[in-house]
Amino acid sequence: MIQKNNNLNFETNRKTREKDFHNKIFETGVRNKLTVFYSINESIYKDFMELLSQCVAKRVLEIGCGLGSYAIPMARKGSDVTAIDISNYAIKQAQMIANKENLKIDFRIMDAEKLEFQNNEFDMVYGQSILHHLNLKKVIPEIRRVLKPGGKAVFKEPMGHNPFINLFRFLTPGLHSRDEHPLKMKDLYFIAEEFPNFEFKFYYLLTLIAAPFYKLSCFIPLKNFFERLDNIIFTIFPWLRRFCW
Repeated sequence: MIQKNNNLNFETNRKTREKDFHNKIFETGVRNKLTVFYSINESIYKDFMELLSQCVAKRVLEIGCGLGSYAIPMARKGSDVTAIDISNYAIKQAQMIANKENLKIDFRIMDAEKLEFQNNEFDMVYGQSILHHLNLKKVIPEIRRVLKPGGKAVFKEPMGHNPFINLFRFLTPGLHSRDEHPLKMKDLYFIAEEFPNFEFKFYYLLTLIAAPFYKLSCFIPLKNFFERLDNIIFTIFPWLRRFCW
C-alpha cells in the first residue's frame, strides 16, 4: 500500500512539474534561445506536414499542442481538429489565436496519459516533442485506443543517445523539464511492438554543425550539404542513426 501511494504521489508530482514548466516556458518564451538549432529543421517540418496532409478534412488529435502548433494549419485546411495540452496557459493562448481566424478547434486541457475520448475516434493522432515528456507505457496504448482502424500516429521526437547533445542538455537545465527523457532505441522498440506497421526516419547528425551559421549567406548550402552527408552516413552505417538529434 505504501509503495502504491508513493507511485501515485510521484506521478502526481511529475505531472504538476510538467504543467508548471510548460506554463513557464510558454509565458516567458525562454526556449526562444534554441532558435539557432531549430533553424536546420526545414526538412523534418516539410516531411511532417506532408504526413499530416494525408488526413486533411478528417478527424485528428494533436497531443501537446502548445500555443497552437499544427492545429492551426490543419484547421485551415479543413480538418476536424481536437488539440490537447497539460498547460492551461498554452490552451488559453491557442484558443485566442484560433478565434482571431474564426477557426473551429476543440482545445482542451488534458492528461495525454488518460485521454478522455472514446475508442476509435480519430483518423490521426500526432504531436511534436511531446512523447519524451510522457510515460510511454501509458500514452502509447492510449493513442492506439483512440485511433480508428487503419488510423495513423505521427510524431517527431528528440533522440537521447548523442553525448554532445546530452552535454548541452546537462549544461542548460532551465531549458528542459526535470522529467523529460529523449527517446532511446529501447523506446522505439516498445513503440514498434505497439504499432507493428511502424516506420522510423532519422534526422540531423552532422547537420547540427551548420546551425551556428544560420544568419550567414553560407547557411543554406552548408545545411543542405550536411543533410545529404547525413543521409549517406545513415545508409552506410545505420547504427549511427541513434546518435542523430
